Amino acid sequence: MHIDQLQIGHAKLFLTPLCTPQANCPKRKRELETEAVGRLLIAAELSPSLLRHTSQGAPYIDSSHAPFISISHNKGLAVIALSPSPVGIDIERISPRTTAILARITQPRERHMLTHPIDAAQATRVWCAKEAAFKLYSSQAKTITDITLTTCSITQAQSETPQPARIEFREIGEYVLAIATPLVTNRQGT
Repeated sequence: MHIDQLQIGHAKLFLTPLCTPQANCPKRKRELETEAVGRLLIAAELSPSLLRHTSQGAPYIDSSHAPFISISHNKGLAVIALSPSPVGIDIERISPRTTAILARITQPRERHMLTHPIDAAQATRVWCAKEAAFKLYSSQAKTITDITLTTCSITQAQSETPQPARIEFREIGEYVLAIATPLVTNRQGT
């Protein structure tokens, strides 16, 4: 299977289809996801046998010199992000249905910063940004609604809670990919 690589900031991303378009894909979704993540780890020169999960479900590589990892898969694609610092990633297919869930996952001030009418791509970016930041700070946030976005544009977003994060977007065909990293500020707060 084909594996694409991207570099976003310090993070290295690996993407692959869950199965080839011409294949019948008779396996269950979870099996396809597990196999795809295994292929991505091998492409990153990491052993799939070192992949573990915390009690909250966050992935990590069980090695003293391993990078931080985040994993996402959605309707046909799988992606991993590897970074020397904490990282969160999400990939979602752009869908008009995403606009319907914004009221449940956003706060009024977040909805206020969006351009109206809200289109499917913008709604998907908001969902991905919140999900990637949630994965970044999963030990501090209980749900995706605990993540508060302060800005959200076509190329990037920022969150302020539970801690500041920078989120970058890439559109890959009919998908939006978001990667969240801690937003480090100096002592003056800039």
